[in-house]
Amino acid sequence: MPVLPLHRVRDHLTFKNYSENRADYLAFIAQGWHLVMFGTPLFDGIIYGGQDGRLVLHTIETPTIGNAPIFAPLDKDRSELLDMIASHYQPRSDKELAGFVVAEIKVLTNLTAASSIDKLASATLLQEIPTSRLKERFRAKLEAYLPAADQSPERQPNRLPDMLDSKPTSCL
Repeated sequence: MPVLPLHRVRDHLTFKNYSENRADYLAFIAQGWHLVMFGTPLFDGIIYGGQDGRLVLHTIETPTIGNAPIFAPLDKDRSELLDMIASHYQPRSDKELAGFVVAEIKVLTNLTAASSIDKLASATLLQEIPTSRLKERFRAKLEAYLPAADQSPERQPNRLPDMLDSKPTSCL
């Protein structure tokens, strides 16, 4: 499964009339779930986060032939994953979604402030969040949600969205 250009993921999400910030938050969440479910990144690029909760998705421009960009197709699995995540967060306000992502960014970034002079500077720094750490974080969320071997799972359609924020970040 080829990795998508980040702009294809953003285009899919902004087509649903989401703001750029909301599309980036949803792309961040989708990247984590895609890593766990398929073992590969959903989109190319680097995710940066700061202890202040800032999220920056960075990618190199898409190669072009003439004036036409080269697009990787948005296949059924990835389209369904993005739609499922977007649907789950549809009723949530931008503030609630931002709060969830900020909490995750804070867990995923380990900026250290060695002295009081460095504290202000480190709060504004961005740190790359490696895909391995993002995958590990979302795998922990999945494992925290799955029923124990001796319990029978409840029968519910689309169980994945229900676990996205079922456990506070401190519990994982």
